[in-house]
Amino acid sequence: MAERPSTLRRNHTPSSMIFNNNGSNNNNTKRNHGHRFSLIPEAVLEHIFSYIEDACDRSSVSLVCREWYSIDTRTRKGVTIASCYSIKPCSLTRRFKALEGVKIKGKPRATMFKLVPDVWGGKAKPWISEISLHCHFLKFVHLRRMDVTDDDLYMLAKERGHLLQVLKLEKCNGFSTLGLEAIAKSCR
Repeated sequence: MAERPSTLRRNHTPSSMIFNNNGSNNNNTKRNHGHRFSLIPEAVLEHIFSYIEDACDRSSVSLVCREWYSIDTRTRKGVTIASCYSIKPCSLTRRFKALEGVKIKGKPRATMFKLVPDVWGGKAKPWISEISLHCHFLKFVHLRRMDVTDDDLYMLAKERGHLLQVLKLEKCNGFSTLGLEAIAKSCR
């Protein structure tokens, strides 16, 4: 049996895998923060992120590192709020400045079966106020099981009616045809 060259018999560790005393890899520099993804230009990452449409995948991507969180913040076009009480409306608009679509769910499903009183929350006013004033690219609003007043619809029509293309009020109550007329007159 032929003998291997001596350099292959030893455990050879490539210089790229040698670790410093603090446990960090030699290739880690302050510029790349210890991971290879930061070497990819932001414009390329933004383009890649534009193909990630699933909300769970977008959320996972934003947890990779601060840079990806920042890119997700700038590029995300749509958000679904599973419960209108899970976050404050200002938190949504502070993080996502380029939103084009928002879906907000209000009262729990139990209200459909009369297991929750009709007067139980689900007010659309704080959400409509916030997105009307701060979502400058808003084209799509979907509210589900929320109390929407005519005043809420007037505000939405006044502030975002020129851009708004879709307003979906699913199982909502509290508005009349006057509020819908205001939306219809101002929408595209």
